[in-house]
Amino acid sequence: MKPLRNAARKLRSVFRLTPFVLVWFPFAWVLMGLSRVAIITVTFRSLSRFFGTLHGVDPVVPMLSKNQERRAFQIAKLVSTTARNTPWESNCFPQALVARMMLGIYRIPYALYFGVKREGTSRELLAHAWVCSGICAVSGGDDSFDEYTVVGCYGAQSWRAVTP
Repeated sequence: MKPLRNAARKLRSVFRLTPFVLVWFPFAWVLMGLSRVAIITVTFRSLSRFFGTLHGVDPVVPMLSKNQERRAFQIAKLVSTTARNTPWESNCFPQALVARMMLGIYRIPYALYFGVKREGTSRELLAHAWVCSGICAVSGGDDSFDEYTVVGCYGAQSWRAVTP
């Protein structure tokens, strides 16, 4: 009976998804898998060509129109939903790559960040990747800037960072 209850619960949750997530989910699921494979098999240097323009370590966030902002929040929901429903590990890096690709499809400016922090008494170095677009944390969480030191920022080709 338990598998039947689980299937019913999953079916109910599918009906609660927005049309945007329902339409894009299969594509995002495949992208998440391909991103995971690329991360495992391709060097970071080779992958970085697809991140966008390197802006250094200064965290910059592009401004969006209201429509772009709305779409960025939809993409954030899609990425988090997809990551929860993959049989493989979909940690921050594949999520960031999928978020970057989806924002690119809609020509929405983004910033892809890589950060590090020291953890606990062992002082182990932890890495994190996240994507921001306007006020939306598309992947990686809202508190990434507070917890991690930015070591690299890549942005969409269509905008340039302005440093004060």
